[in-house]
Amino acid sequence: MRKEESTAYFMITPAVIALIFTVGYPFIMAIYLSMTDAEAGKLESFIGLYNFV
Repeated sequence: MRKEESTAYFMITPAVIALIFTVGYPFIMAIYLSMTDAEAGKLESFIGLYNFV
């Protein structure tokens, strides 16, 4: 790998990591919370696909 390529990968890595956390975490949490009976101030319990039936 050339020096320019390794420098480019080094510079883009923090942005890619930030993008993964910015998009990925809310996406995963939305899927998780859609499969629970979560309410504000109450512990949630997993109910699976029951919310969609």
